Parts: sequence; C-alpha cells; structure tokens
Amino acid sequence: MRTNALLAISMMASLACSSHRPPSMPGDDASVDAPSVSSQWYIRDVYSVVGNIEYQYTGIAEGVNGTLFAVGTYRDPSRNKHWFLRKSTDNGLNWGNTGWDLSEPSTDPWPYIVTDSRGSIYIGGNYQGTWTVFKSTDTQGSDFTMVDSTPTAGQRGLAPRGLIVNANNEIFAIITGTTSPSHLIVRKSDSIGMNWTTILQYSYSSSNPTVAFDASIDSSGGLFVGARVDAPNGEYERAVIQYSANNGASWNTIEDFQPTLPQRIQERNVLRALGTKLYFAGTTHDGATSTGAFFVHECDITTTCAVGSWSTSDLQPIDKPFGPDAGIFDIGQDSSGTLRLTGYTSVSHNRKKPANGAWSSAESEFGFNHFGTYLRTSSNRFYMAGLILDPPNLTAIIMEYL
Repeated sequence: MRTNALLAISMMASLACSSHRPPSMPGDDASVDAPSVSSQWYIRDVYSVVGNIEYQYTGIAEGVNGTLFAVGTYRDPSRNKHWFLRKSTDNGLNWGNTGWDLSEPSTDPWPYIVTDSRGSIYIGGNYQGTWTVFKSTDTQGSDFTMVDSTPTAGQRGLAPRGLIVNANNEIFAIITGTTSPSHLIVRKSDSIGMNWTTILQYSYSSSNPTVAFDASIDSSGGLFVGARVDAPNGEYERAVIQYSANNGASWNTIEDFQPTLPQRIQERNVLRALGTKLYFAGTTHDGATSTGAFFVHECDITTTCAVGSWSTSDLQPIDKPFGPDAGIFDIGQDSSGTLRLTGYTSVSHNRKKPANGAWSSAESEFGFNHFGTYLRTSSNRFYMAGLILDPPNLTAIIMEYL
C-alpha cells in the first residue's frame, strides 16, 4: 500500500503563504462579485489568511432556506492541517466563517460535505488516522458532534471519496477497510445520521488491494460506488464500479475497466449520476514515459450500465508529467444542461459538453488553474468550490456560473 503523501499541487504550495488579507480584518469575509475571464463565470469568494498556507475548498452543499456551506482545508504555521467551514445566506454573494475549525496533525487534507432535508450538515474525512463523520448540532454549522468513526487502511488521505445522502436522509460513506488486502467498505446511517452500519465489504480478489474512490446516487435512490484495484507492482490496475438498486441490500458489478497496458488507472476518479446517465471519469498514466490520457465514460442508467456496454464520450491525451494525486475532480451539469468537467494533471483541465454537442475546452472561460467540485442548487444556481493554483500558492475560491 502506498505511503501517505501530500497532493502534488499542495507540494508546490508548501514553500510560501497563500495570503491576501490579514486575519480578523473587515475585508477578510468580503465577497468578490466581479466577472472572471468571461461574463459567464463570476468569482464569489477568494479566501486565505496571512500566516496560513494551502487554502482550498474541498466541497460545497446547500442547506435549509438555500444557505450555502463550503468546507475546506488549510495548513497553519505549525504545519497542522485544519478543516474549516464557511457559509453564505445570499446565494453566494457574501461569505463568512461559521466558527467551526478542526485542527489535528494528521487531519485528512480533503474533507467532504453533505446536508439533509432537516438542515443537518455532515462532514467526513480522515481524522486522527480514522475515517470520521461529524454532524452539526445546529443548522448554521457552528458546532459539530462525531457520529461515526471507522478504522481505515493506511493510505493517502484523499483516497476515501464518498459521502452522499438519499431522499430518506440516510448518509452513505465509502472508505477503504483495514484488512490485508484492503477492501471497499460502504457505511450507512439511519435517517437521523446517528447510527451507522456496514452494508458492503468488497474485494476484487484475495490478493489485490481494493481502494475506494467515489460514490454517487441517482434520482431513484440507486447507489454507485467505485474502487481502484492494485496490480502486483503497486500501480492501480483497473477500476471497478458496484451498483445497488435496493439501498445496499444487494450489489452487482457494472464496470470493470482496465486501461490498455502500459497505461494504469490513476487515483483521482469521479462517479456522477446526472439525469439518466452515469459518468465515470479519470486519468491514466504510464510512469515510464510520463504520458497518459483523461477519459469520460458514460452509460444510460436504465439500459446500458453493464460491463462492456459503456461508451467513451471524451478521451484527451496528456503528454506532460503529473503526480499520482492528479486527475478528475468533478463532473456537474448546469441549468442549461451543459456538462462541465474539472480536473488537474500538469495543468488544469476544464471542459464542457452541451446537451446536444461534443466535449470541448472551457479553459478560457473558466480561468487557468481554477478547479474544484460543483454544486447545482434547488433553485438551479451552479457553483464551483475549489482552488486557484498559482505556484507556490493555493487559494480557496468559489465561482458561480450565470
């Protein structure tokens, strides 16, 4: 199993501070409501504090009454990692800290966030070396209590990549178990998020470590979870997707993807159920030549989501070196029906696909080295929460597409 490592992009940020405004000054929480590189994307928040580094938003969710919450991380001068939470009550125009800040030397650099219909906020990630889920004690995100703690395999902190909620307010988390070889675990809460049980333990084989990478849920409650499978030489050999149509009572394999050798699957892959389609996106890499590609595979959830039945809607070569933590960060769909993809290898990758068109570059309209995760709200507003990579800095940013 691989040793812990920082994000490749974070390594570039470790030599200098990512700072724009001093702490506790009036301008610290001021919004930025100005067009980015085009009139369609607008910057809503740019955030960092003097003395801390490696700021990035890692997730965004909609709470009750349309309140937006964005979770992120930074590193303090003592090199401790922090999780922090910010919110907006006016459609993202103004942002402020909720007051919740979690610090611990081994905190996961990539927390995840979901909300339920009661207004509870859930944040999950590796805390003190253990997968941990926190639930808010109020609807404003000012205080949290721990509701689940499960041992995970000793691996890169960003690897657990799933925290989702269904229409019954049950929360699902995907993590990687501690047995040898490691295996995919899916955990589920009850409808108030307090009692958790394991509903899936999956290993590809008795000799290949199986490592969680993402999860998604469709409009009917169907669950999709993905895992990478290690080859004997330590490279990720393939990606496997499991599906449950009955809330985790039974599962079947709907994809077993192995790139053409010597290409290997990379760590950061995405699963997204959007409308009637399921999208699986990621990157491949040949370590000997530092070449590879990023891909988008898709299937129709009701008809073609089975091994051997997926189609490739986008495939782009990569001919520059990139670190093992690079890859696709998210796929979302804006109110016009346009698919949007964001990711990073040696440079950012932002692409778009109209409802009746093909994939094309969106880099010029999005902003160079801007990437993160998407949110489409109940009022059809569309946001990206992530980071600006401007070596050696990382700065947290939220953008809205209008």
